[in-house]
Amino acid sequence: MTISIVEGGFGVGSNSVSDNFLVPFALAIQSTPAQIGLLTSIPGIVNPVGQVLGSNIMYTRSRRGIIINGILGILLTWVILAALALAVEWSNALWQPVSWFLMLQYGLYNFFGGSMSPAWVSNMGDVVPADYRGRYFGKRNLITTATSMVIALVLSIWLQYFDDKGVLLVGFIVLFTISLGCRAVSYTLFHYHYFPPFAISKENHVSLRKFMYDLPRTNFGYFTLLVMSITLGQWIGGSFFNVYMLTPVSGGGLGFDYVTYVLMGVVNSLIALIVFPIVGKIGDKYGNVLLMRLGAIIVPTLPIMWVFTNTALSVALGPQVWGGIGWTAFNLATSNFIYDSVPSQKRGAYAAYYTLVVGIGQTAGGFLGSAIITLFPPSMLGSFAFQLLFLLSGVVRAIFVVIYLPKIKEINQKAKPLVNMKVGSAYKHLHDILLRDNTKKNGNNHHDVSGNNDTDEHVTEPSA
Repeated sequence: MTISIVEGGFGVGSNSVSDNFLVPFALAIQSTPAQIGLLTSIPGIVNPVGQVLGSNIMYTRSRRGIIINGILGILLTWVILAALALAVEWSNALWQPVSWFLMLQYGLYNFFGGSMSPAWVSNMGDVVPADYRGRYFGKRNLITTATSMVIALVLSIWLQYFDDKGVLLVGFIVLFTISLGCRAVSYTLFHYHYFPPFAISKENHVSLRKFMYDLPRTNFGYFTLLVMSITLGQWIGGSFFNVYMLTPVSGGGLGFDYVTYVLMGVVNSLIALIVFPIVGKIGDKYGNVLLMRLGAIIVPTLPIMWVFTNTALSVALGPQVWGGIGWTAFNLATSNFIYDSVPSQKRGAYAAYYTLVVGIGQTAGGFLGSAIITLFPPSMLGSFAFQLLFLLSGVVRAIFVVIYLPKIKEINQKAKPLVNMKVGSAYKHLHDILLRDNTKKNGNNHHDVSGNNDTDEHVTEPSA
């Protein structure tokens, strides 16, 4: 488990570049807001396709081999992206074709990352003890988040230096090369990672058709629909928060430089560092559904906060601080809920299908946001073009939280109730969303993931 934490530190070094600097690179090569919306929507469909393929390969290939080959593919895409930046530096005439070629390479990057994900999820579920998952992943996420935060800040200062010197694209070449190096170390460390004996038979095969059929009928299905719907709302505006920060004030944005832009993410990461250990313990003690509900209450308010922020300080103290709390709780809860809900032999397939459904929400949200900003561009509406997307994003999230969140029940029988209380009418709806146990109300609707009606059958399955 220690090697996984070290590997994760180098892995997020690579991810820090893709997460923080691909949108600035797209802006540097004069991609349009609509193109950037499409770029950030690509992972929503390509990554899940890779996951479905990766889960099917697990019947014939070792988890170690799948993961290592996936990282090799990612290494190749970073080589091509560095060459792409070099080509743009040589010839300004390549800018428009490069915007579309960037999308292609980012698609490959996400495909290879997705192909290794089911094997990683399955393996970590077997490696980490069930009663230690919240604390372990809280610790791992704390370390990787701290590493990502420091790397992103240092690289932003580096990039700003190159921008001030008038050679911005050279800075991106250096960034992509650093990302390549981090992934190379990650690739090496996976050769020393522990992979327990694992066998999966055709008896454990789960078809996509069966998974989709169960979506509106099972506890895991309600959970999947909730995350998909929140993700749809998230990516209506999520593709454009970075664009909004980096676009000049005259173009309807906030006009942040690269250092200020990354510092906003650092604030979010600092809050996450504080919150990770706390929410990990809450999830272990009180259950991941309570943690999920606490996060889901905060998440719809975040894009609406952007409407009322126009300075770096207000962005930092508003959506970044609260986003660090809300998304940390929600994301840790959802990942651990998958581990708790799905038996080891089916975990890879379920994680892949779950990601596919959630990815459809991400892609749909990104395409919808791109369509809206194309119809109502900042050149027409100024900053309201962005704020319209943010308002819509918050409203969509809130609607689906109210619809699906009360339907999801805790399946970890070791989880303790946070509080025992009589519910008065004034607090009934808030109680339904946050604390209600739906076992009695929904009865046999809460099947386990294998389709049986014994709701506690899979509680003791290992998860990661």
